[in-house]
Amino acid sequence: MREKSIYGSNIHENPIKKIKTSFDSPATKEELEKLSEAFSAYAGVKYAYPVSSFSAALLISFYTLNLNFESQVALSALNFAEIPGCVEFFGCRPVFIDIDLANYNANMSHLELMSTSNLKAVIASHMFGAPCAIDAILEASAIYKFFVIEDASTSLGAVYKGIKCGSRGHISLFNFDSSSIINCGSGAIVATSNEKINSRLKLIFNAGYDANNELKIPVPEFRMSNEKARMINEHLKHIDALIDYKYMIAKHYRRDMTIKHNDIRFIEQNSYSLTTFNYLPALVENRELYNKITKILAKYPAAAARRLPVLLPMAHYYKKNYDLLEENYKNSIKASESVIFMPNEYSVPVETIENIIKDIKGI
Repeated sequence: MREKSIYGSNIHENPIKKIKTSFDSPATKEELEKLSEAFSAYAGVKYAYPVSSFSAALLISFYTLNLNFESQVALSALNFAEIPGCVEFFGCRPVFIDIDLANYNANMSHLELMSTSNLKAVIASHMFGAPCAIDAILEASAIYKFFVIEDASTSLGAVYKGIKCGSRGHISLFNFDSSSIINCGSGAIVATSNEKINSRLKLIFNAGYDANNELKIPVPEFRMSNEKARMINEHLKHIDALIDYKYMIAKHYRRDMTIKHNDIRFIEQNSYSLTTFNYLPALVENRELYNKITKILAKYPAAAARRLPVLLPMAHYYKKNYDLLEENYKNSIKASESVIFMPNEYSVPVETIENIIKDIKGI
């Protein structure tokens, strides 16, 4: 394998170049079956259902858990707008939870503070490749009687206490757009190891009909296309190399940016929480340094940021329609004002990353 040098260390050739993207014949429905089987084995779940988009996956989870118009659904306050959008689309009410600055995931103390009898589900997002404290959320679910929708959309391959993220929720969601380690433009997976939940998923994926051809759950069509399944299958064959590449990029950013600027904070890797570094958020509270780094990044169009999360409670729509206080979201606000997402997409040339690091070291 060819290697390229970044400051005396080696980084492997971009693995995206090895993934097959053109084919001589149309994809068949067997690709969907292959994806279900391969993904179940990789993620450590019993059942995996390929669907058309992450929004579809969210709606399917709400159908499956039988949420209703009085249901509240909690999610971390720094997140992607489609998540509360789907919550409201289904007729439920989003409840925003402040984050921990160490990993940008939901703060457990705030989650428990916001729990009420109407809280029917928590979307436990593992943000940016960093695992959330899923065991604590599951313990809280037993006390407060809510379902856990484990969101591994940006954290495929991450591991928490020796267990893959996305394998412990009542229902789990994975994504294959630009926010994922595997970027195929669209597509998602709905997964579970819970037999009761899977019985409802089987109904949904049979157009709502049971074995006696009785309509039990009127649902839209959510299935993934055969072509999309084939594309994801090809990427999944290289998942370890894709994650390794992200890790190597993160290592070089961390080493070279923090040597001179020790007030820059990155997500920490440790033995019980193995992050994939899918996104690479750098917390830069020094405003002068923050401005200089953002100015450097603006010089590199190839490093333009991909889809980024939103500070949801302070967004115009939610400020207008919900009674939300800034004092309840101090960490989320700080992150939105002080985090810079360092370019680490597969589409960004290694040479560009090398130049960015050099420029930042020169500040």
